Amino acid sequence: IKEKGTDKIYNRVITASELRTCLDREVVKQCIKDLNNFDRIVTFYGTKFDLPFIRTRALTLGLEGFPEHGQLYHKDIYYIARNKLRLHSNRLDAVCHALFGSTTKTRIEPQYWIKAMMGEKASLQYILEHNKQDVIELERVYDALIKFNTVTNTSV
Repeated sequence: IKEKGTDKIYNRVITASELRTCLDREVVKQCIKDLNNFDRIVTFYGTKFDLPFIRTRALTLGLEGFPEHGQLYHKDIYYIARNKLRLHSNRLDAVCHALFGSTTKTRIEPQYWIKAMMGEKASLQYILEHNKQDVIELERVYDALIKFNTVTNTSV
């Protein structure tokens, strides 16, 4: 989660030990804690993936505190891009290329996922850096597109 207008990025990387014992429990717990620092979040396709995924993990792991209806508002920039632009693809990197001519987003090749699932630190760090670039680019796209849409109070 990137704090708007600052360089502050909230993150937590899973450890090799956690992969063997409690899986993503601590990462999900930290994510819930971080979400509760905000009253509004912005995602890119988070309506259909990120938020349901985190909510599902919280419920299946028996974790309390995932924001309930009305506690956290959400704006999904994917739908603004899809509805206000006409691009060959609605993926974040395609939107960045269209708006800015380039992107700082990286690709995650399968070997990174495989090695990360084994707890390899370099691959876990690569994925973290990829995710950081994602939220940095998301803020740029938000700033460019929000003027074509209204900010509504849609709950997570």
